[in-house]
Amino acid sequence: MTLLPIVERELRVAARRRGFYRGRLAVATLALVVASVVHWMGRSEPDPELGMALFAVLSALTLCCALLTGAVFTADALSAEHREGTLGLLFLTDLKGHDIILGKLAAGAVPALFSLLAALPVIGLTVLFGGVTGAAVWQMSLALLAAMLFSLALGITVSVWFEDARKALVVTLAAAVLMTLGPWALSALLNRGLRVGYDPDLLLCPALPFLGVLENVMKPVFGGTALPLFSHRFWLSLGSITVFSGLLLVLASSALQRSWHERPAAWGDWWRARVRRRWNRSSTSRQLRRSRLLDANPYLWLNLRRPGRRVVAWSAFALMVLVAAYAYLTEGAYWIRESGYLVLPVIGHLGVSIGLVLAAGQQLSEDRRSSGLELLLSTPLNPRLMLAGQMSALRRLYGHPVLVVLATDVLLAVLHAPHAGSDPWVFLGFVVGGMAVLVTDCVTMAWLAVWAALGRGGALRAAGATLTRVWLLPWGMLLAALVLAHVFEVESGISDGAALAAWLVTRLGINAYWLLLARRRMEGRFQSVADGESALGNRLWRWLTLQ
Repeated sequence: MTLLPIVERELRVAARRRGFYRGRLAVATLALVVASVVHWMGRSEPDPELGMALFAVLSALTLCCALLTGAVFTADALSAEHREGTLGLLFLTDLKGHDIILGKLAAGAVPALFSLLAALPVIGLTVLFGGVTGAAVWQMSLALLAAMLFSLALGITVSVWFEDARKALVVTLAAAVLMTLGPWALSALLNRGLRVGYDPDLLLCPALPFLGVLENVMKPVFGGTALPLFSHRFWLSLGSITVFSGLLLVLASSALQRSWHERPAAWGDWWRARVRRRWNRSSTSRQLRRSRLLDANPYLWLNLRRPGRRVVAWSAFALMVLVAAYAYLTEGAYWIRESGYLVLPVIGHLGVSIGLVLAAGQQLSEDRRSSGLELLLSTPLNPRLMLAGQMSALRRLYGHPVLVVLATDVLLAVLHAPHAGSDPWVFLGFVVGGMAVLVTDCVTMAWLAVWAALGRGGALRAAGATLTRVWLLPWGMLLAALVLAHVFEVESGISDGAALAAWLVTRLGINAYWLLLARRRMEGRFQSVADGESALGNRLWRWLTLQ
């Protein structure tokens, strides 16, 4: 019998997947572009300091990507088996829990690992500038590998207990953020707030090896001496993270054999049902609300009947409050006036946008997968009514979170206005432009995610395709412009106001293009795409024209 048969199968499948090789090329290209931009911005600095800056920026970005690999590659690995009902069939064979877990882990780890390997040579180029040693590059490589292993193990463990892909994704991201930032938040609360001595040097924090290497590299700048390669603190934290990741895999393997069974209602289910009844006040009010929504639009009721769709948005707002509280305890009100107007809105905008794009395509992708969409289209519920109900549901779900984030932007702008500098009109344009970008992003992402979910992909793939078009495309254009300016040694003579106006026009223009194209496609080809029609032609052309 073949040892670990699912692992072997997943490796063979990954080797034949074209996206596997394209992903490596994209990661290496992005790393080179970021390195070129950082080098162009710091070209007046001495080479050793520039090498340290490049090392810090590239390593930090790679760490963030490593911590996201669990949500991207493994959070839906076993949730899909739960939804399809095929997990129980696997246990009818002689497969064990660890066979399935390691097989699914291999499916996510192979593209993640080779993407990491594509970025490491670019990080290694910083040795040529001086200031960064080869030992530091090796240590950072191990730290990033441990963080990626932790994220993959966390994602596949969460996937054992969740059937909904969106819930598994949110829980994985929340757990990764909590374990990464939780120790320092707890330190600020105990040391500054409660005046209790506490050392945040927790060995289970996945960012601790990274911070140890970065601190070791930066020591000569502040007059210190770098530690040798085999430092006790680094290897202890690295080993703790690796052992903890292995324990997560063992836990997932033991729980998997019981997770696919039908279980009786637990006390937690009874408690949630009781709270939901209390929230809805009475069965009469629920029936009245249901009748009102059904009379307005049946697809509107279908989208609103499942609670918890705004969890990501409100969680982002809660994270904004926690970050502000942490900064206030550590830095005082100065940070909120000087830096909070930039950091806090970014958290809110990201949370609202990601929550919206995940909720936009979920119902339609589920109906598409279960063949319920064909049944709905055979009723008097035509595509125009379905789209109207879908958009109305998104406005009801995310109207209040968007307004709260916009109000927070205004409040932070008012706090920072006295410190805006000599050109307040540029600052006002920055604030108003950021708010306009958030609103147009939400509208564009709603239509794009619905169109992407109408195809063969699931809700997560639809969300990824939407975020790529709305976020990564304009930022990629900006990075490409900076790289070209670096290559041709173009000195920037453009004022801040003109640069901001050009960026806003480009951003809003891209959103307008995708919005108009998505609405046109949805209104003209909804029925044909729902029936399974696929477009032919060049892949890039289909991506740009939403074919």
